[in-house]
Amino acid sequence: MKYIYFVIFSSIFIFLDRISKYFVIKNIKYGDSIKILGNFLKFERVDNRGGIFGLFPNGKYIFITLSIIALIIIFIFFIKYEFKFTLFIFLLSLIFSGITGNLIDRIFYGFVVDFISVKNFPVFNLSDSYITIGVILIVFYLWREEL
Repeated sequence: MKYIYFVIFSSIFIFLDRISKYFVIKNIKYGDSIKILGNFLKFERVDNRGGIFGLFPNGKYIFITLSIIALIIIFIFFIKYEFKFTLFIFLLSLIFSGITGNLIDRIFYGFVVDFISVKNFPVFNLSDSYITIGVILIVFYLWREEL
């Protein structure tokens, strides 16, 4: 049953990531923006050729390799362990989907499409959010289980 949940969750998250990036690529030129909540929240297209916060802009192949390794590790971890809670499967699928979404960008475009701009914070995308939320909640979950 865990495989079905994982596939369903991951498919939904990857679909949402791909459709959002498709919308941005088709409707927002590089450097342009669409205000959602004034200057606090806007869609602003940025082609991120690096890693987190645009660091290492010439590291395309390194990030592709690291992404593939991370996906393999998640897959092995997922197969090896039984999970008591569907929430843990949900969180793993968030991380898996985030890595996959950005990996697809790097392979097909040579960069990651970032577009969510929140005041005074680097521009990001849904995949980045998936990874961040998934990692933070898994760490919190594991920390709580150790107590």
